[in-house]
Amino acid sequence: MRKIALVLSGLVALAGAACSSQAAAKTAAPKKPALAHSVTITEGDMFVRGSATKVAAGNVTFTVTNSGAIDHEFVIVSGDPTGTSGDEVGRVSEADHVGGEEGPEIGEIAPGKTKTMSATLTPGTYTAMCNLPGHFGGGMHFEFVVE
Repeated sequence: MRKIALVLSGLVALAGAACSSQAAAKTAAPKKPALAHSVTITEGDMFVRGSATKVAAGNVTFTVTNSGAIDHEFVIVSGDPTGTSGDEVGRVSEADHVGGEEGPEIGEIAPGKTKTMSATLTPGTYTAMCNLPGHFGGGMHFEFVVE
């Protein structure tokens, strides 16, 4: 009888430990971090770097600083324009420009200057770039995802 009581109390203790560890696992599950609604962009002579590669759908603000020695611009297109031809030699196509042909962009950012732009983005993959002649081909672009 005593052995049965010990076995039963051991089973109760194991069941209690299992329940408490399952409860702890449920409460300790990490939350997925919120996606950004703003991105800091650094442009330099033949690079573009963003502070985030995933952003939230909706209105997104881009703060763009030109840390290079020459003028740059900032354009966003949906998808990847690699291999396309733009309106001038050395440019890629802006046919998928965010917001259409008259969509938001920053046309000129002088060396050492910072400008801001906002765009309404839907889920998908986008390319942010400087599309001055030769700049995209020189590496001034990066892809990001909107979820």
